[in-house]
Amino acid sequence: MRSLPITPVPLTEVRNYIDRLCQTPEAIHIPERARVGYLKMFLNYIALSVDAGGHFWRLMRQAQTEVELFQICDRFVLADSTQSLALAPYSGI
Repeated sequence: MRSLPITPVPLTEVRNYIDRLCQTPEAIHIPERARVGYLKMFLNYIALSVDAGGHFWRLMRQAQTEVELFQICDRFVLADSTQSLALAPYSGI
């Protein structure tokens, strides 16, 4: 079996993914606090591959409102449009 090459995912695409999560039909009908928790649940899977220092992961987990969460996301995933999601989680985070 031949393996397919892995294409890096630009962090700008990660931000688009976060927007789509927020727009799922279930998300618009739940209170903000629960919606933030819902978003964090998915972000935990990708947060370990955003920055080697784990700053995004730690700050994202502390966010209490959607505005705060999206500000953190923008700070890390839109800061450098050439940066891609790491192909494997950074170790030690």
